[in-house]
Amino acid sequence: MDIERLTKHLSLDSQQINQFTQLEQRYNRLMDDLFGFEGDGKQMWKAMRELLKEKDQEITKLLSDSQTKSYFNLKQLQSQQRKQAN
Repeated sequence: MDIERLTKHLSLDSQQINQFTQLEQRYNRLMDDLFGFEGDGKQMWKAMRELLKEKDQEITKLLSDSQTKSYFNLKQLQSQQRKQAN
């Protein structure tokens, strides 16, 4: 998710922005590794979903309760928008 949008939507402080940036970079590398996976596509997508679930768990550790609620609301809104666009 876009750090600038998260910063605005969740009112992230500078420490949270730094932590998000590091987390995003780490998970982007892991996702890139999965896309390079040669084998069963179903297994790749299953691993990707698990990776995203782990990322969300790590993100919630960086946020306050109200920020966490706003984060998941934003994710849900983005998901609905993607579905409507297809």
